Amino acid sequence: MLLGGYLLLGALGYVYLVAGLVVPAPWLAGLWIALLVLIVLAIRWWRRPLLVLALPFVGALFWFAYVQGLGSLFDWTA
Repeated sequence: MLLGGYLLLGALGYVYLVAGLVVPAPWLAGLWIALLVLIVLAIRWWRRPLLVLALPFVGALFWFAYVQGLGSLFDWTA
């Protein structure tokens, strides 16, 4: 279960890193900081595998809200 959380977090990291195709550069830093926070939390919570498994899903919801919310607010286009 713990390994699955880390693997899902790695896949989510790829999505965060390639979000530069949609998100302008100044706003991309906020996403990368959020990714670093998720990685640090996963490392600190290694004894709580259910929390580590939940982190990628929370991160995906945050990514979707961030990209869709700011994209509609500032009218970003790919």
